[in-house]
Amino acid sequence: MRELVAAVALAAALAAPQPSRGESGTLALTPDKTQVHFELDATLHTVEGSLRMLRPATLEFDAASGKATGEVVLDARSAETGNSRRDNTLKDEVLECERYPEIVFTSERIELTRTSPDRGDLVLTGRVRIHGDEHPLRIPAHLERDGDAVHITALFRVPYVEWGMTDVSNLVLRVGKDVAVHLDAIAGYEPNP
Repeated sequence: MRELVAAVALAAALAAPQPSRGESGTLALTPDKTQVHFELDATLHTVEGSLRMLRPATLEFDAASGKATGEVVLDARSAETGNSRRDNTLKDEVLECERYPEIVFTSERIELTRTSPDRGDLVLTGRVRIHGDEHPLRIPAHLERDGDAVHITALFRVPYVEWGMTDVSNLVLRVGKDVAVHLDAIAGYEPNP
């Protein structure tokens, strides 16, 4: 009986999700496989739009130490909502794209929890440079590995008004003070030896 209890305990321990131990590698993101969408609550509707990555990016990480390096650069001038008048306001008054054409996220730390051999959740911490200032940003994300690729989905909020950008609310139109950002990407994955 004692052997059976020990065998069941060992099997349960092996089957339980384990945090990633010492995993390190590189994720390569490309503009054609990375989608960045945003949503902003407004009077009687939700504004939906998108941004494009400006160039390919690599993120190097070491889950054991928590260190992460790399930059993701978005083209602020690519912001689109499907309404040219609203897009002009977004680009000229809120983002001020002529002065600040890039939105740059620089990674610093990663917290990775493996939920299965091919899935995990992480929080990527770093700094975002937007509208001429830098701000700390934490991005929670879900990862699913498929061979040499990783599907990344993330949802986070950006408090753009708190960060010094123009609130375009007026007597008739009220808009939210933060924007929800959705990331969906297929990244190349290469483990470190």
